[in-house]
Amino acid sequence: MKKRQWLNGNHMLFESDCKMFNKQCDLITTGNVWGVVQFSQFVRPTNEVECNGCIFKPGELRDYDLRPFFLHQFPSVRKAVMEYADAGQKIILYKFRHFNGQRETVHGFVITDPNYRLLKKFVTGPTYKSWSVIEEAIKYITEDESLPSAE
Repeated sequence: MKKRQWLNGNHMLFESDCKMFNKQCDLITTGNVWGVVQFSQFVRPTNEVECNGCIFKPGELRDYDLRPFFLHQFPSVRKAVMEYADAGQKIILYKFRHFNGQRETVHGFVITDPNYRLLKKFVTGPTYKSWSVIEEAIKYITEDESLPSAE
C-alpha cells in the first residue's frame, strides 16, 4: 500500500487529475470509513445471519451494510457485490466521491477482500478524471493494485 502524506492535520496529499477531489481529500484508508471523499465498509455475505446474539434472515445483514451506498443508481456495482455476497464472501466496498455544494459526484467503487486484495473496480464518474481518482485511490487500499479488475 502507498504511504499517506499529510498536507495538514485534516487533509492528505492526493494526486489525481481531479483537483476538487484532491482538495477535499481528508483520508483514504482501508476498512470502515465514513469520510468526505471515501465511504466504505465491510459487507457481510448473504449467509451470515448472526449479529450481537440476534438471528436475522439470510441477506438482511448484507442489505443493512449496503443501504448507505444507494446502489440502485449503480446496478453493475450492486450485481458484483451480490455475486460475492451470495458466494459467501465477505468484502469491503469503497465508494469515492467529492462534493460540489450539496451535489455528490461519485467517481467510482472498489471491491476488495478483507485482506485488501483488489477484486473489482468500477469507474462511474462523469469525466476521464474519475479514472485517475480510482486508480490513485486503489494504491492506498490494496496490497497489490495490479490484480485483475474490470469495468
